[in-house]
Amino acid sequence: MTAAELAEWAYCPRAHYYHQHGAPRSPSGEAWARRGRWQHERTLAGWARETRPFPWWAVAAVGLAAIAIGVVWGISP
Repeated sequence: MTAAELAEWAYCPRAHYYHQHGAPRSPSGEAWARRGRWQHERTLAGWARETRPFPWWAVAAVGLAAIAIGVVWGISP
C-alpha cells in the first residue's frame, strides 16, 4: 500500500475501494454520493475554520494604539 492510498483511505474509508472498483451507479447510489460530497465539504469547511491563521496584525494594531494613547496621555498637561 502506498502513502497516497493510505491518505485516500484516511480521507474516506470507501475511497480506495471505489477507486479500484468504481462507484455504484443507481438512484440510491447517486443520493448517497451527494450526501457523501456534502459531508466531506462540511468537514473540510470545519477544518478550514480551525486552521485559519490568528490575526496577529489586529493584536499589533491594538498594542500600538495603546502605546500611542499612553504617550499622548503622558505628554498632555
